[in-house]
Amino acid sequence: MESFLMSVARDLVATCNGDLSRTAVVFPNKRASLFFSRCLAEVGRSAPLWSPAYLSINELFGSLCPLQTGNTVRMVIELHRLFARATGSGESIDDFYFWGELLLNDFDDIDKNLVDVDRLFTNLSDLKQLEADHSYITPEQEEAIRHFFRNFSADNLTLIKRRFLMVWEKMGDIYHGLQSRLAQLGLAYEGMMYRRALDDLDTDNLPYERYAFVGFNFLTRAEHRLMRRLRDAGRALFYWDYDTAYLHPTDMEQPAEAARFVADNLRDFPNQLPPHLFDNLCHEKHISYLAASTENAQARYFTRWTETESADDADRQSTAATEAAVVLCNEDLLVPVLHSIPTSVTDVNVTMGFPLVHTPVYSYLAALLDMQVDGYHSRTGTFDYDRVQALLRHPYTGRLSDQAVTLAEELTRDRRFSPTPDELSRDALLMHIFTPQPTAAELCTYLIERLNDAATLHRADADTPRVGHTEPLYREALFRAYTLINQLHALLAEEQVDLQPATLQRLVTRMLGQAKIPFHGEPAVGLQVMGLLETRCLDFRRLLVLSLNEGTVPRTSSDASFIPYPLRQAFGMTTPDHSDAVYAYTLMRLWQRADDITLCYNSAPDNRGRGEMSRFMLQFLVHSRQSIRRLALTPPQRLVTRTPPAIEKTPEMMQRLRRRYDTRFTPDALISPTALNTYLDCPLKYYLHYVAGIRVPERVDSAIDAARLGTLFHLAAQKTYAYLSAHDRCIGATSIAVLLDDKPTLKRLIDEAFVEAYLAPKGQTTAPPMERLVYSGPMLIARHIVTRYLRALLRFDAERYAPLTIEKLEEKAYDDIALRVDGEEMRVRVGGVIDRMDRHEGRLRVVDYKTGEEETAAESIEQLFIPSTKRPSHIFQALLYSTIIRHQQPDTPLTSALIYLRSVSVPNFDPTIRIGPRGQKQPVDNFSADMASEFRGRLIGLLQEIFGCETPFSPTPTRNCAFCDYRTICGQ
Repeated sequence: MESFLMSVARDLVATCNGDLSRTAVVFPNKRASLFFSRCLAEVGRSAPLWSPAYLSINELFGSLCPLQTGNTVRMVIELHRLFARATGSGESIDDFYFWGELLLNDFDDIDKNLVDVDRLFTNLSDLKQLEADHSYITPEQEEAIRHFFRNFSADNLTLIKRRFLMVWEKMGDIYHGLQSRLAQLGLAYEGMMYRRALDDLDTDNLPYERYAFVGFNFLTRAEHRLMRRLRDAGRALFYWDYDTAYLHPTDMEQPAEAARFVADNLRDFPNQLPPHLFDNLCHEKHISYLAASTENAQARYFTRWTETESADDADRQSTAATEAAVVLCNEDLLVPVLHSIPTSVTDVNVTMGFPLVHTPVYSYLAALLDMQVDGYHSRTGTFDYDRVQALLRHPYTGRLSDQAVTLAEELTRDRRFSPTPDELSRDALLMHIFTPQPTAAELCTYLIERLNDAATLHRADADTPRVGHTEPLYREALFRAYTLINQLHALLAEEQVDLQPATLQRLVTRMLGQAKIPFHGEPAVGLQVMGLLETRCLDFRRLLVLSLNEGTVPRTSSDASFIPYPLRQAFGMTTPDHSDAVYAYTLMRLWQRADDITLCYNSAPDNRGRGEMSRFMLQFLVHSRQSIRRLALTPPQRLVTRTPPAIEKTPEMMQRLRRRYDTRFTPDALISPTALNTYLDCPLKYYLHYVAGIRVPERVDSAIDAARLGTLFHLAAQKTYAYLSAHDRCIGATSIAVLLDDKPTLKRLIDEAFVEAYLAPKGQTTAPPMERLVYSGPMLIARHIVTRYLRALLRFDAERYAPLTIEKLEEKAYDDIALRVDGEEMRVRVGGVIDRMDRHEGRLRVVDYKTGEEETAAESIEQLFIPSTKRPSHIFQALLYSTIIRHQQPDTPLTSALIYLRSVSVPNFDPTIRIGPRGQKQPVDNFSADMASEFRGRLIGLLQEIFGCETPFSPTPTRNCAFCDYRTICGQ
């Protein structure tokens, strides 16, 4: 069937007798004019004709107004000055800016709808008089105003309402002052330009004889008045696009939502085209509703959709609708859709523009701003480690500076979490990058200089013969970012406005976030990738509409406004209802001439909505008489079974392993309790870590994970008990109470632990100076936790065990064990570091601190050596240390204690290990020689299994498999 633009072209040529030189065709946007030119070329094949002028509605109003469109930033600055003068407010431009934009949008809407400003922005008493004047409002608008008054009655004024009314009464003066000031500057916002154009309109002196308005739907009052005046002057033609299916639905008393504005437009401005051209939705179509589990799944379906094109498409008449289009209701799908274009599709036109936020330029500027605004601490003169690393590892920095990667590695190795500018200034570029910029003006200049640095990279890439296909796009993004920031810098300098750096950061981020890089190509050829509103006036034979979800079309969140909804409704301003009707019309109009329609929506709930199809899809499903297929897009499922490998022990492997741990060959070899627990939990994990040497890279950043928190506490406890026992190893309750009251000393001890554990380079024996310690947010939280745990431990010892004598702190303890494995002699050393050994009531206690879940009971010693998800690994470690001490001191009364820091404040908490069957567990007050002998015997058996050839390194499924660092290798 013939497209709407082709029908318009035929009628316009016939109406103007082929001479369109004095005709201006006005479209809702510029996109339609490109396709209309092709239609005119098709119509004019038989005889030459003059091409008309093409205007968007904004360009038409702009041509009728002497004022120029103003820069938003400058207009908000002028608005702030007027606001401060009118209200006496001392609000800074930083606090005002972002709701100043909101106010500017309201003024724009006021002017586009020709609202009587003096009636709108009046005080409450005048509004009551206004309520009695029914001459200019409908009954519905009158009810809306009454509703507004009820909320602002004199006995119902809260503080917020009083402040609102105080500002409201000044808004008229602010509006008129802004109009006057902008007119002096020769500037205007869009709505002001509309109203000024109508005021100055002289229909006898227009540049064109006739104006053809094509494909409009919702009209603001300003647009409606312009069309009416041109109509009355006999200088306007109107081409409306609609369908009788929703304009005159047979099963509904009133026109459908999509036709909310069409009926009024046809009544006020009769259509040039005959009604029989607008009965297309009744024709049989191939329609599919496709539910997808994710957004990206819809983008991947695009590849399959392109392969279903029938073979005879090339033979279709050129007067038919343009062949195919992919419409993105969620424009974030642009990048995955571009990656899904198959090689068989040679001609693609992207109308949306590539978001600048997806380019390296944006990430570079974002990293620079983040570092300067939030990452620099003027009090200490230091930068945050994480933000410095993000910048050093950015591709731009790495290519511009030979020292960037090396510096990033050094900061990690040396644990420099609060580097100074001097430490980061390894070369001229890094010196400039890491120079603090305290003011917004300096920060703006700084960004321009950094973009100039990045430009040298793209100039070098332009001279490279083999450059990536993204290089022109990234180069264009750099130029766009440079232009925007330069304009902002010039404007701030001209207006002498000093923003706070944080405000400048938000402003730059918003400007760049809205910027898009246009694609170059033939706009009217090939597959079209478009946003929904860009489809106005255009028809396509095949359609794929993605992300047609409720909450996306229509949007659930309306634009914020200072003008309450009842007053917007009463004064005929734009409301969310208008937006919903525009979406409904745009979709129905898009579908009416298509033959093949696939509508996709995300069926899984996400942050955009509840996983429901748009209500417009439901309406079409209910009211249309089309046969609609309901499909679900599911990824191909196949059951993948993977058997984790069992590593057989070859003679070469075992020989290497034995020599590595045999102290006769490697004197400093040591098998730790952690290694033995690893083997008992999963022999394969033990092999990967301790035999194959596949180590997880150490994660060094400013965050505090559980392991580092444990290290911090152990150090803090060591320093605290060393302080308490410095003069007398016997610690009483009084000395502990004194320390608990001495907050500065306790804080100093904890700070020393943080410096040593958090800032000292790995392997360094001396602690860095205290001046380097700067607490970030995560560190403050960690310090609070460590302080709380330490104070709880001190109170617990004072109440339950004082006086106690400190014997050792963080003491290395090990035992040499002789083995005979596969007929060979072997000598291994087992042991580790005991957190604390103290003496209480004549017994020597082996104390181990734990920050995890409580685990103080076992059924038997045998249970400690049986792999199981419930195997008490903490008790295994504690009794291993006790066995070592018992072997060294056979006659000393000995006991083990596991102090769980989360439980020390719980009444009746007992750290003594208990062993026995369920219901019969007894505290191990004295770790006897028999118990030590049993433990040692089982330990020897475990070591013989590890170093013996018979038992392979096999995986053991446990509850921790999901969190294992080697799960991708194992596949368990």
